[in-house]
Amino acid sequence: MAQRIVTVIAGVVTGAIGVSVPRLSYYLGKGDKEAYVALVNRGSRIFNFFIIPLSFGIMVLGPNAILLYGSEKYIGGGILTSLFAFRTIILALDTILGSQILFTNGYEKRITVYTVFAGLLNLGLNSLLFFNHIVAPEYYLLTTMLSEASLLVFYIIFIHRKQLIHLGHIFSYTVRYSLFSLSSVAIYFLINFLYPVDMVINLPFLMNTGLIVLLSAISYIGLLVFTKDSIFYEFLNHVLALKNKFKKS
Repeated sequence: MAQRIVTVIAGVVTGAIGVSVPRLSYYLGKGDKEAYVALVNRGSRIFNFFIIPLSFGIMVLGPNAILLYGSEKYIGGGILTSLFAFRTIILALDTILGSQILFTNGYEKRITVYTVFAGLLNLGLNSLLFFNHIVAPEYYLLTTMLSEASLLVFYIIFIHRKQLIHLGHIFSYTVRYSLFSLSSVAIYFLINFLYPVDMVINLPFLMNTGLIVLLSAISYIGLLVFTKDSIFYEFLNHVLALKNKFKKS
């Protein structure tokens, strides 16, 4: 249940990233490194702009999401939903660095080697849990996240060593949008302190969840406006243009 919810997000991420790979390969084939770097940086920033706040939102509202999506009998999967949501950020970075940088530069074999190593690491960690009679799914998900994080580290080291692209832009905006999204954590605890509710689908529960979502969105957008985020204003202009287009039609 938990994985099903967040897999939808992960599918959107990997699909959207994959679409840009042919164009990136085209730029490299032409020898236009500047256009290639600009597209990688822009694409990664847009993905982080949407995915990070969404992941943080589901992370803090994991039990609420499970309750709304399933029923009270699945409420124990709330922590899994939160972990899966955080894992989506790691998955997005793995996909960006693997597909858009290593793959487009012709290092498919490196991707395979690093992926196999990360898989073996995951298998080893899972075996340790199993032989120590640890069966809680949260621990197995944590080992998977650790393995995927190690894959990300391998990618970073290789990209830096080969000087394929400067990663400062990608990670600076990853940190920026993560810090903006952290406001949802503070809002979650504040709302639940002032307006605590039982984990039962009723009007108070829906109001509590809705208020957290609303205030988190306002906080995130407010920080984007305050910092004059260019991606936000570009997205806003697209929305306004579509609105005017529909009005005219």
